[in-house]
Amino acid sequence: MSPELGEIAPTLVVVEGRRAGERVPLEAGETTVGRDAMSELAFDDEGVSRHHALLIRAADTVTIRDLGSTNGTWVNGRPAHDEIELHPGDTVQVGLAAFTLEGARASAVVSPVPVSTRSPGAAPTPSTPVPAAPAPRRLGRVRVGRVVLVGGLANLIIVGAGVAIQFATDWTGIGTWLAAPLTGMVAALVALMKDAMTRPPEPGPAPPGGVPVPAPGVAAGPPPGATAPTGVVPPPRRRGGVSVAVGLLVAVLVIGGGGVLVTYAVATVSGFITGNQVGVDRLQNAPVVVDSSGVVTTVERVEHTADFTRVELTVRNGLANTITLPLYGNATLSAEDGTTLVADGFRSSWSDTIPPGQLRRGTIVFTGHLPDAGTVATLSFATVFEQGFTGPQSIAVGGLEIAPFDG
Repeated sequence: MSPELGEIAPTLVVVEGRRAGERVPLEAGETTVGRDAMSELAFDDEGVSRHHALLIRAADTVTIRDLGSTNGTWVNGRPAHDEIELHPGDTVQVGLAAFTLEGARASAVVSPVPVSTRSPGAAPTPSTPVPAAPAPRRLGRVRVGRVVLVGGLANLIIVGAGVAIQFATDWTGIGTWLAAPLTGMVAALVALMKDAMTRPPEPGPAPPGGVPVPAPGVAAGPPPGATAPTGVVPPPRRRGGVSVAVGLLVAVLVIGGGGVLVTYAVATVSGFITGNQVGVDRLQNAPVVVDSSGVVTTVERVEHTADFTRVELTVRNGLANTITLPLYGNATLSAEDGTTLVADGFRSSWSDTIPPGQLRRGTIVFTGHLPDAGTVATLSFATVFEQGFTGPQSIAVGGLEIAPFDG
């Protein structure tokens, strides 16, 4: 055994693939390489066969032999047709995984000494090997369909949450709607950068006068003039996709801009169906309180929305018996000029029955609007249904000063 091997044990350093960065000491004897989980050096990467190759450490040498793998074993960009001895710094490619050898015998093969033109009797001068410059690290191409899918799903999830909230409550805020396209765009950008960093990049430029330098994670094919053996093909390369710049443009325009349009459309439809539209409060003298024989009604807001008028109120039942205040055909909002709006029971958030001593809070939605010029309005319940013999027969909250609406 050479001193070098005894001093520094051979180590395999994984440079590409899912195990990139790992260091694996190479034990004496045989080490199997493959996708099989029982392999001493297992790689779960694309293009790796179950039983791909065999590493043999014997005495002061390390060799590798392909085991008839589908995509072949490549050493320093050349196919390993037979058993090949490895040297420090050699790179072995199996599918989309690659590893280098460190710490083995430093020089098993002596580089030939080129003989230059020299005077008779002059000793030949060995040439100094020039190490190849490493390929520049470049981002891989991204799958724009994946970016759109991830961003679109994130957008739809937030939009769906907004719709569910509107149908379950009388919420009219815009926070969830604003968050939807923003969340979708952020999710798309995260998916884009993850795809760009994990997919194999395109090949780098060729060095001067030489063989093209393969990009990290992409196995090099045979050099010009070389022919791969029958049945052995280079490891597969992932192609297709678009550049990162195009992916960013898609994330901003399609997910950001498109998400805003989709969210606006859904919010508009959802707001019209539920009646939960954002509006302007026109009640100038809020709150307006009326005590009708022990039933205290307080009108807190009269909002003008795109399609409706929303009245927020509370009713406290001070009677000894339960009362019922239905909306359909019973609740109206009328103005001095005779404009009368009828309550929409489907869109309103209101509980008809109020037990003794209880306070009921809700929002009654009326289809249409009060006059834009401003007016004095009255909220009325034509009939109060009582489970007893005391209480008002009807409720009228007048004197609602409605401010002009300028659109």
